[in-house]
Amino acid sequence: MLNRSIVLTIQIAYIVVITVLSLVSIDTKTNINVDFADKIIHVIIHTINVILLYIVFLKFKVAKSLLLAIIVSILYGIIIEILQEYIAINRQFDIFDIYANCFGTIIAAIILKLKGKAIVKLI
Repeated sequence: MLNRSIVLTIQIAYIVVITVLSLVSIDTKTNINVDFADKIIHVIIHTINVILLYIVFLKFKVAKSLLLAIIVSILYGIIIEILQEYIAINRQFDIFDIYANCFGTIIAAIILKLKGKAIVKLI
């Protein structure tokens, strides 16, 4: 089993990498079907984020870990979209990204409700 500091380090590293990748400039001229792929990536990122946050909160014995993980992930996604609008070059706010983020959190919630105990036992 992983201890609290390792789980927290993994979550922080994940968020740092996602934040950097979300705010760097990309050349959309070379990407085909970037909109659809982008939404799938948002769903995957937030599914993983909620699961990681849930595990972190459980390790730190935080009450209502799943609800808190969902709220934190959605707020993080909204903040990233706002930052893309105001500080990122060649990036902009997209409400559909937020919808995709929320869909990812729903998928994570379903996974955790169905298999959360098994996932936690692995860690």
